[in-house]
Amino acid sequence: MSDNQYEFSPEQNSILLDLANKMKYVAYFELALGVVYLITVASGMFQNLGSGLVQIVLGYLTLNASKFFLQIVQTEGNDISHLMSAMLELKKLYAIQFWMNVALIVIVVVGAIVGVAYLAK
Repeated sequence: MSDNQYEFSPEQNSILLDLANKMKYVAYFELALGVVYLITVASGMFQNLGSGLVQIVLGYLTLNASKFFLQIVQTEGNDISHLMSAMLELKKLYAIQFWMNVALIVIVVVGAIVGVAYLAK
């Protein structure tokens, strides 16, 4: 990019810092929850494996995005580059959530069709 990147104002940096901090805490919670799920798998609750892995991936992506938002505030001369990196991490995060929702809808619809067909017998 060019050497003359846009720099956010102190007020804008304050908003970005607050966002980065909140995202970081949400990410830590997601990571911790994922670890708890995985620990329960070791005790025989195998249904928690998928949830644990998903929570860890979502936490990881949220933490990465928060770091780029924090870099906007902590550095000078690269605000737009850091913003676009944060947006890329958010795009990954929401792409995963989007496809998980699509999969859930498919499972519910298929389950409903199977249930209706079973009851119709």
